Amino acid sequence: MNAAALKMSLVKGFGVGRSAVMGRLKKLRLSGADEFRADGESEWSVFSRVVGIAVSRVEEAYEYLEGTADEELCTLLCNMLELLRKREFLSEMRGMLEKGYGVLSAAEIMSVRENTSALREMSILFEEILGGFLKVSCGLESGEIAFYDREIDVTAFLAICRDGVSGIVCVGEERCPSARLAEILKIPALFVSKEDIEACAEGASAVLFPDKDTLYVSPEISVLDEFRARFGEELSYESGVLGDDIAHLGRAEIYSVRDILSSKTYGTAVEPIGNGECGEEKFFDIYRRLAEDSEKGELTVCIGRNSRGENYGDFLSEQLRAVCRAAVYGKISVAFSVISYEDYREHRKRFLEVCRELIAENREFDDCVMQGALIDRIEGALLADEICESADFAVVDTRYMIDIRKDERLLSADMNKIYGRMLSYVLDGISEKLSDIRVFETDGEGGVSEDILINEKTSFEKIYIIESAKK
Repeated sequence: MNAAALKMSLVKGFGVGRSAVMGRLKKLRLSGADEFRADGESEWSVFSRVVGIAVSRVEEAYEYLEGTADEELCTLLCNMLELLRKREFLSEMRGMLEKGYGVLSAAEIMSVRENTSALREMSILFEEILGGFLKVSCGLESGEIAFYDREIDVTAFLAICRDGVSGIVCVGEERCPSARLAEILKIPALFVSKEDIEACAEGASAVLFPDKDTLYVSPEISVLDEFRARFGEELSYESGVLGDDIAHLGRAEIYSVRDILSSKTYGTAVEPIGNGECGEEKFFDIYRRLAEDSEKGELTVCIGRNSRGENYGDFLSEQLRAVCRAAVYGKISVAFSVISYEDYREHRKRFLEVCRELIAENREFDDCVMQGALIDRIEGALLADEICESADFAVVDTRYMIDIRKDERLLSADMNKIYGRMLSYVLDGISEKLSDIRVFETDGEGGVSEDILINEKTSFEKIYIIESAKK
């Protein structure tokens, strides 16, 4: 792990999440273009010096990243080096400079005209060099979150990370090369519009949620002191008793989750039933116990079609509160039964609302809960590829997707064909969207779910089957 990642402030609970970074905002500044230029120096002379510095920075970045085996970034840096040394490029730039264009104007015109990622990054790099950005060390310290009101090229982003930054907020897009570099180096980063970054104030306390794409800024809290103090407090809860028959306590069906690729038990799945008999505290106790049991692995809470009803909204909030509170004790993920992309987005919004409620109540909880799409209805199956665009993972349950059990004309083999084709249809639609897929077995009828998953194992990095815990 790199030095910058080691200096990150990692906190769990109290609404800041496992990967939240807390600190004071510090602005990165350009020292001024006039400092770079000598009196009477020609634009070609300025450009020649800029190219020399750019080559040095790109070579250094390439050497550092070569060990990461990230072909996309290394290819980008190679293309930048090739461009900086290309006679045709240098000749065309000289011609534009002789026509009266400045270095930045000429580089920007070429980047717009050619529209390649290498030219785009190089244009930003030229602007940074001319402005004196990173001419000396940024002076960042552990506990500080850097923010920058311009776009930043990949070599400068790398330099900031290596300087000891705890987090970065800058102008740009989530898919830019610097965003990819942030993932590789495990540096919390947020890429926003120029208007959004104006909310940042030098010296303000802030919490950066890299997995929520959110920066919370408040001058009223002392983040490092208050949150770290709370995290250090002893936690105490009444133990409660689950009883021997955990598989049916609180009307929560319990399943085991097995990894198809390794045949090892991955975790546990729970399917809560919304019948009003159990409240938040009961489900919290169940989820906490399962999460604390390391032998049971990750807990997946599947809020399925059986939960839909007149009071579904209340039941959903109850479940999300119980899940977030129990996530402090172990790894938990939640999947919502949804029928459209908009439906899934509404569930994610409700998740954020629950987090705000828990913060207001000063409850201890963890908001770094993976949120998946539960495809358990025919409407959701038909739109699975669209639904899973922004889901963290998917759970597929074909058992009750089509009501075929009442048709006496269907033999077991016919039912297996229907289950199988529906499952294959969903998997084909989401294979390019997600790497993590979890599938309910079809009551063990012919092992149809597992057979199909084995055939699909090359399409997903993680592939699991959810089966009865009574086996």
